[in-house]
Amino acid sequence: MTREQKKQAKLQAKAEKGQVKLYTFRNWIKEIKRVIWPKSAKSWKWFGITILFLVLMAAFCFAITLGFSSLWNSVGIKA
Repeated sequence: MTREQKKQAKLQAKAEKGQVKLYTFRNWIKEIKRVIWPKSAKSWKWFGITILFLVLMAAFCFAITLGFSSLWNSVGIKA
């Protein structure tokens, strides 16, 4: 048995007895270290795309609201 297999067997035995928490802070840190994070340039690129999308959607919503407001005013519906 390898060291990792022994460790897993030991953890499983403890888990069956209810003595171990499966998701501890230490395991969380180990998983975070395994993540392959994107490069800085790629992150900034997607940040810029997201901000551009938000600005365009805000302008679109403003235009729709302005259009309906002017339509309602021309028909004679007052708020």
